[in-house]
Amino acid sequence: MITIQPNWSSQAVSAAEAVAGIRSGAKIFIHGAAATPTALVAALCARRDLENVRVYHLHTAGPAPFAAPGREREFRSVSLFTGGPLRTAVAEGRADFVPIFLSDIPALFLSGQVKLDAAFLSLSLPDAHGNCSLGTSCDGAKAAAETAKLVVVEFNARMPRTHGNNVVPFSHIDAFTLVDRPLHEHAVEAGGDIENLIGEIVAELVEDGSTL
Repeated sequence: MITIQPNWSSQAVSAAEAVAGIRSGAKIFIHGAAATPTALVAALCARRDLENVRVYHLHTAGPAPFAAPGREREFRSVSLFTGGPLRTAVAEGRADFVPIFLSDIPALFLSGQVKLDAAFLSLSLPDAHGNCSLGTSCDGAKAAAETAKLVVVEFNARMPRTHGNNVVPFSHIDAFTLVDRPLHEHAVEAGGDIENLIGEIVAELVEDGSTL
């Protein structure tokens, strides 16, 4: 295990080195939404020596190469919440969707029903006490971090530190890489005629001074 030191960042490795411990047949949790660890995902999918790796996740942002056509023998995506990058793969039968309440996802890992070999996380930089924050996406990530055999981290200098029960101790991390990139954002598309009509109808139902 890594221990916090003043020069902790000197222990960083490349993304490729960070994911080198993943073996065929592994079950991996991938942090999601704005906290999707893109560098780790890209490094994992750059490998061509893996088979039957199951990737558990909620909504992910950015590319999802583990669900790309032609990678079915190597990776199987298991969506606990299906977002845009995975909908086509699920619809075409190249990925799985598990209907589950968000509140039940931590128990999926904590109970051992799904035994994770690794958790890929995007965290804030550690504080002086060695505490790292799950930042913008807590969901099932903390339970994954607590139960996975390997905790592999992408420390993003731009990941904000958020409060609450979302701390991952630096001492629990097995390998990490450093990045400094903008967080994933949800691009809002301009509304069309239908959306504008819905807005007009709703606006007529809301009186001045109303609380929404």
